Amino acid sequence: MNVLRTDANTWLQHHLHVTAGRSFPYGDYTCTPLLEDLPEAPARVGQPKAFLLSYGKCIEIVEPEGANRHLWTPLLAEMEYWRVHARTGEEAPPECWYG
Repeated sequence: MNVLRTDANTWLQHHLHVTAGRSFPYGDYTCTPLLEDLPEAPARVGQPKAFLLSYGKCIEIVEPEGANRHLWTPLLAEMEYWRVHARTGEEAPPECWYG
């Protein structure tokens, strides 16, 4: 598990201008979109640079061209679902608030 955390820390250190979007549940996992935060090119809504997928102490980074790219499209769809239903849907459970 420490290897996954180290990989996530390394990724974040190489992508300094990234902010966390609104977390949402993805099965048993908590997913947090990582949005590029550059003054000259603000992040477009719905266009994350990567996702942090976490379950307990395990953290994985999902990128469009990374090892877990098969999860990219389902995570985008799930993120869109939670964004559209943020006001009408029920709130994310407490376990999703903290990862």
